[in-house]
Amino acid sequence: MTAQMGEVLLYNGKKYHMTSLPFSDYLDTRKDIILFQYHTANYRGYFGKWEVRDNKLYLIDLDANVAGTKGVELDYFFPGQSEVFAEWFSGEVELELGEILEYVHAGFGSVFEKEIHLFFENGILISESEVDNREKYQKPIKPLKLWWLQIVEKFKRKKNSILF
Repeated sequence: MTAQMGEVLLYNGKKYHMTSLPFSDYLDTRKDIILFQYHTANYRGYFGKWEVRDNKLYLIDLDANVAGTKGVELDYFFPGQSEVFAEWFSGEVELELGEILEYVHAGFGSVFEKEIHLFFENGILISESEVDNREKYQKPIKPLKLWWLQIVEKFKRKKNSILF
């Protein structure tokens, strides 16, 4: 599976990419809708834009590839609404923050410097936490380089070393 493009979430005045799919929970209740992938980086067949406002999760824009259409927007799922309070969603939303530390060419497996985890119950934000991945994903010293450093240290300890 190809790495998937995240949806967008506006939170505390900043734009983040999400590795969570709250709209999928809504789609689980709509068996009458069949979505088709846009491309290999979007198997789910839709792309949403979200916002947390007043501790509530809102779907504010949506593009979807619904069978039998040339593409649909938010109004197709929620007629007459320009945004929707995501009361159907209870769970965790993970946001990517910082540089990528490890790229994984599958799903949302890549690791970023930090993650923000937002926990929702019926669309209402109940808690938040932050994870710092930088220490856990430091690049290890290559074995050859480690071997060379050990040799250098050995010669440094000798007073009459030819090299130093």
